[in-house]
Amino acid sequence: VLAGDQLTGALMVVAKRLSKSKPQLGFVTMRSELFNQRGESVFELENSVMFLTRDAAGSQA
Repeated sequence: VLAGDQLTGALMVVAKRLSKSKPQLGFVTMRSELFNQRGESVFELENSVMFLTRDAAGSQA
């Protein structure tokens, strides 16, 4: 990646699951990718993030 490059990105959810020990928490695995103006992939990342479930988040509102 160089100064002046135009980057575009994509994010895909590849997996999701509830926590076995804390059912109010869920884990989402996402794959992110950035492309330069020539359509070349310049960055890839797969990571998992912990979220409150919709029910748990609603009870905290």
